[in-house]
Amino acid sequence: MLLCVEIVAFRTVRGEGFWWKLCTSLLLSTSGCVALLPMFITQTWTFKEAEAICMQWTVEKLQTMDIGIIEDNANRHLFPAHPNNVTALFISVICFLVWYFLSPHNVKHNSAVAENLDRTFGSFFAVEVVANLIVSATSLGENCNSSPTIHQISVAVGILTLFGLSILGTNILCHRYLLAKARVMVNLLNDDNDSAEAWLEWLEYSFKWEIRSLLFVVLGAPLQFIYPPAAKFVVLGGAFCVIFMDTTFSAIVTALYLRPIFKVLHGPGTSGNIAGYRSMMKTKWMTLIGSTFAVVSSTALYVNAICWSLSDLGDPFWSNPHLQPYVTGVNVDSIINDLSMILVCGVLKNVSCKSLGTFLTVPTSRHPVMPS
Repeated sequence: MLLCVEIVAFRTVRGEGFWWKLCTSLLLSTSGCVALLPMFITQTWTFKEAEAICMQWTVEKLQTMDIGIIEDNANRHLFPAHPNNVTALFISVICFLVWYFLSPHNVKHNSAVAENLDRTFGSFFAVEVVANLIVSATSLGENCNSSPTIHQISVAVGILTLFGLSILGTNILCHRYLLAKARVMVNLLNDDNDSAEAWLEWLEYSFKWEIRSLLFVVLGAPLQFIYPPAAKFVVLGGAFCVIFMDTTFSAIVTALYLRPIFKVLHGPGTSGNIAGYRSMMKTKWMTLIGSTFAVVSSTALYVNAICWSLSDLGDPFWSNPHLQPYVTGVNVDSIINDLSMILVCGVLKNVSCKSLGTFLTVPTSRHPVMPS
């Protein structure tokens, strides 16, 4: 069902017409509104005035709810949580637009394989944008309102979105795209006796277990309100499992993707084709750098979440905004993952001043009709 919705949405957005103008306008205007939302809510003209009013509302609300003092938790402050959320949101919007206009998989006379790569690549950024929008909005619902009811709803929706979409969901979609690319590269070898086929089957089996890791969110989110110590245990167990699956999957899928490239680079006659050699070298290094940064940032976030779950309210991992995963860790991971995917896809290989000039002057030429 979800796959059918994804395919329909993808082909609609990729179709000819006014969609590119509508997508660009909606994304940029919505992101701008979210960035200015604290001033809209408090009816002020500056962020400094908005911060003072939001702080007053939060202090009064926490006293009513009998929750610890505001200094105990950096996530209860409007700043720097809101600027961090908005920065991650704008980066994801920019990366989505890069996919929309410059995706290397969106070519004329698209094949089914290229369409699948383009769809899985775009879905990653689309979910990133949606997740960052919801996280930014729920953060304001938690930190910039005087209603305890809105506060509780924002916390619940924020936790589900943060762990379900922003962390695990985008991680799964990232791996789905890498798996699709690895499958294409392995098929290029056309060797049934190659061990890469067995590894690819193992990755597809492992990917199904990654999807099941969303159960940690389904279990942990309600426990956060029913019995917080049990929720910490679920976070710990989920973090260790995801670290293992994420690191193993990323290492193997990157090796499978690069294997044909290494064979060609070390094969006879490669040095004579200078342009092809340089193109493959760019692909190799962009894939290695992008996948490495994605794995390192995700692992750092999981370690940060483990340290946070083992800490108590008022400890550095709660009170220090740079150590609080909700304030900094999740947003840094989102930004690095977005940029890493741009590197891995290879769109930067062919970007030049000439291509950018063509893109800016003739934007509608980049929208071929997708096959039905």
